[in-house]
Amino acid sequence: MRANNSSKRKGQALVFFLVFFMAVVGVMALTLDYGFVLLSRRSMQAAANTAALEGGRYLNDTGRGNANTVVRNLFDDDLDPSQNNSTLGAGISQDFLTSDVDGNTILGAGNGARNVWNARNQYLYRPDPQLNTGNALHGDLVVGDYQNNSQTHHEASNYQRDDFIAAASGDSFLARLRRTPSRSGVANSLDREPGISSSGSGSPIIFGRLLPFIPQSTGYDLRLDGVPIRATAIAQQKPVVQIGTSTDENVYQAINYAKDANTSTYYEIPSPAYTIGSQVILGNQVTDPTTIGSGYLPIVSDYAGATYVVAFQLRLDTANPYDRQFNATAHLHHAWPTLDGLSSDQYEFVTALHASLADDTNSGIAKMPALTRAID
Repeated sequence: MRANNSSKRKGQALVFFLVFFMAVVGVMALTLDYGFVLLSRRSMQAAANTAALEGGRYLNDTGRGNANTVVRNLFDDDLDPSQNNSTLGAGISQDFLTSDVDGNTILGAGNGARNVWNARNQYLYRPDPQLNTGNALHGDLVVGDYQNNSQTHHEASNYQRDDFIAAASGDSFLARLRRTPSRSGVANSLDREPGISSSGSGSPIIFGRLLPFIPQSTGYDLRLDGVPIRATAIAQQKPVVQIGTSTDENVYQAINYAKDANTSTYYEIPSPAYTIGSQVILGNQVTDPTTIGSGYLPIVSDYAGATYVVAFQLRLDTANPYDRQFNATAHLHHAWPTLDGLSSDQYEFVTALHASLADDTNSGIAKMPALTRAID
């Protein structure tokens, strides 16, 4: 009797071990697949962030074109997407991932692998954002108004948002990349409209395909449709707080002049000012402002016997306004080393006047895009 009981216990332990082993293998498979999903998500989000900033520089077709170019170049090793044979992509290669109509994995016969390997670039998702010149909200690249007082930032399946309204005259730029199901009956019709929106297929599960998922005859199926991924970023034009330096004449620079914020009078200053909060000394008054030239002009105001830079104005090259590169940032933390050197009263004066000029649509102060909302 004891021998029989011992044999039974050994048999039960073996069954338990097999069940436990299968569970561990399943968890490891899904963990690896989830890691691939995160890889795709992060690379797509990095591209969306860059596209939003690039599009926000010019809130027009130029910005849309630049956003498209920067995304395509991000996933190309020679910066020439027109001749793209590289194996870079927003996610892993799917060259060895083959399945039947039910989503069951098909194992190769061991021949022809070299040909598949040489054509790997065909199995990668490379985003190519559509320009969306009609400015549809569900498009890849959208100009609009960011609602900074919104409490929610959810994006619905029809791409309606509480924090963003599509508007051709807006001050913000939204960039969107997506990998969503493409199978008939499951695909979202808004995801693949030529000239408006684009999408890769869902990020596929690889190791998880060996698990006993039950294929879904209708509706979404994980093995057939992959994992949906959407990456969205919004950049809003905000007042410039710091000017960069450069020796390149094709880059806009800070200039040796200043404009009084209260009287709109122009003055010479001994040296350029690069950051809000900088203290300047006003020189001779400029009688003919047309002689000032192009570049970033500090807007200044007096406080307690000193003159401080509170904003900047960009004086464009009237002959070739777009031949030069912008050279400024709207991120306040870049100006912090200068602002940190001010007293509390000086700091309050500079930042309050800076905010007031930012809210005044007629102030004409220079603005640059800054990421306002990044969602992955």
